Amino acid sequence: MGQFVSHLKIRGKLTLKDKGSLFWVFIYPVLLVTMMAVAFRGAGLKMEPIRTAAETGSPYTAYLQDIDMLDLAVMESQEAYRALKAKEVAGIFRADGRLLIRESSAEARILGEIGTGLKRAEAAGRLGVQPDFSKDPLPVGQQDTDLLMGILSMTVAMFALYSYFSGIGMIDHLQANLSPLAARLSTTLLSRPSFMAAGTLINILLSFLEMILLTLYLKFVWGVNFLADLPRSLLLLLVASFFGIAAGLFVGASNKWPTKAKVPLGVGVMLVLGAFGGMMGVDLRLFLDRHAPWLNRYNHINLVGRLLYRLNALSSTREYTTGVLALAAAALLLWFSSLLFLRRRQYTSL
Repeated sequence: MGQFVSHLKIRGKLTLKDKGSLFWVFIYPVLLVTMMAVAFRGAGLKMEPIRTAAETGSPYTAYLQDIDMLDLAVMESQEAYRALKAKEVAGIFRADGRLLIRESSAEARILGEIGTGLKRAEAAGRLGVQPDFSKDPLPVGQQDTDLLMGILSMTVAMFALYSYFSGIGMIDHLQANLSPLAARLSTTLLSRPSFMAAGTLINILLSFLEMILLTLYLKFVWGVNFLADLPRSLLLLLVASFFGIAAGLFVGASNKWPTKAKVPLGVGVMLVLGAFGGMMGVDLRLFLDRHAPWLNRYNHINLVGRLLYRLNALSSTREYTTGVLALAAAALLLWFSSLLFLRRRQYTSL
């Protein structure tokens, strides 16, 4: 325990002296998010009501009519199918309770969220719990769909994983060919697990602090609130920060590349994955969801951004628990794999 506390102090001093790491974690996110907020501010407009059909006899018609975001038309079955095929409506709530949508799109995603909420309310009713729809019929359907918030959710997700650079900086002090300090430490009885654990804890706290400051900045300066569901949002950002550090440790420890190669690699990969998730607009994301759905399914930036958007724009916890657990499990796997890569190595020269 005494060694761990000592390593905490050492790592704290080294982290505060690492100006490059502090720039990527603190300064760069604020600069870029400001530019993106300015660039996409005019895009943060309410969507037009989603044209939707409900078959005659649908059990959900009365609830759907209370949702302002929907432009609902009650139709016979054949007429509804014709309207869907002609792209006059985005989806059909059928008489048997199922939802039929036209294609993968932003409107289809919203209808899916609404359908999920209705199914949950129906299940609660079977258990004797009667939701009061007169007060809040469906939080999902009452939210404004803000393109700016969708774009910034992916941007914030990317910055939560910018703790990657802190992980790279930690390896600079442990991999002997990267710095004079690491070369000296490699000749000592340094406990690498303790040193890594201390550095991970320090950098998670710093990254988490940055995420809190960034979300407060967005809320009070730009009016974009990612703290509507405060506990879940903070837990998600905390786990994302851990994943970013673990990814940085893994990339840093799994090879002998110089730091000047690992940093651009991280920047490039995160920008590409952020664009795939919708950081540059929804067109590319919708194209990938339609033709390569597996790509964003395993895109960690898309996962964090999607959950962040659902929590705070749609008041939905769909896939939240599984998403956070998957992210935490992946982070632990990367962290322990990094520790294995950092076993003592032999170098031709230092």
